[in-house]
Amino acid sequence: MVRKLTEEDWNKLQKGMSRYYIQSVEDGTVKVQFDSEIVVVEPGDEDLLGRVRPEDRPPIAEAKAIIDGVEKIYVFGNPSFSFTRGFIEECKKHGLKPSDVPGSVFEITRTGDWEQEFKYIGRADGKKADTIVDDKTKQTVIDTIEEIKKNSSEILDGGIGKNAFTKMIYIRGKVSTSDTESLLPELEKEGIITVKGDKVFVI
Repeated sequence: MVRKLTEEDWNKLQKGMSRYYIQSVEDGTVKVQFDSEIVVVEPGDEDLLGRVRPEDRPPIAEAKAIIDGVEKIYVFGNPSFSFTRGFIEECKKHGLKPSDVPGSVFEITRTGDWEQEFKYIGRADGKKADTIVDDKTKQTVIDTIEEIKKNSSEILDGGIGKNAFTKMIYIRGKVSTSDTESLLPELEKEGIITVKGDKVFVI
């Protein structure tokens, strides 16, 4: 016989859920609102949930966060790995200091075992982030477009969807999809591409 879940059932189910969140490729893009600074838990130290890190385990970076409305501990992994370094790079690009992490909102996409994208959205209070793309990144996008024109021009025939275009630049040139998208108006102004609706045409 079926029965309805009670509030007590809900609470029990929530308690059974892991408070730690380790993002995987299958999760796609996840919006993460950080609720603390990033801490590094050394072997023998207590983590943010009060659990002692085993002595035979490497140090781990983590932070309190809200994911899909649920409080979690966002696990970055070993602080020396590319995941943590990539997050710090995105923070510095927007002038964020360690103390600015609480209240900040990011879209994080894990694209592979050792590949990920970070996009700073803004503050939890609604202040949006300015998109900042340096000249080196812009030149990388231009060089990647030229490389594709030279070696894989058939991909560009008849135009290509914006999402497919930005993903292609990410795969070939390792420029984040958000950076490439923000450069589209500038690239169009310089006569490198034309954007019509949801399609990009390389000139």
